[in-house]
Amino acid sequence: MLIIGYRGAAGHAPENTIESISYAIAMGVDYIEIDVQSTKDGRLVVFHDRTMRRLTGLHGYVQDYTFLELKEKANIFNKHKIPGFEEVCDLVAKSNVGLYVEIKSAGIELNSERIPRCLRRGASIRYAKNTMQIF
Repeated sequence: MLIIGYRGAAGHAPENTIESISYAIAMGVDYIEIDVQSTKDGRLVVFHDRTMRRLTGLHGYVQDYTFLELKEKANIFNKHKIPGFEEVCDLVAKSNVGLYVEIKSAGIELNSERIPRCLRRGASIRYAKNTMQIF
């Protein structure tokens, strides 16, 4: 049986944050499920909701903001930064945990050029409709 941390360890820390993902790794999960969206400037961030309001209080959509604007303005529950996909990959690459990536934005293709180098080395990647597994 596989144990998958939903949005990291969403029951223990705010979903899709570095804290939640770190907690899931510490718990010994096999995979961590995360959600990936594209920013206005084409960078990938880990964030579930289509709109910013529930988690950050900001108006609009993830794609309405640049990566830098999200890093500066968007705090999940006024405390946690929205992580970039590469930041999450760097963290996960230091463990034996796999990633299950749900692609939330239309037009994102996680081809070999968009997958951070830390995961490409020796990673096994499987694709399904709008998802990607990395282990």
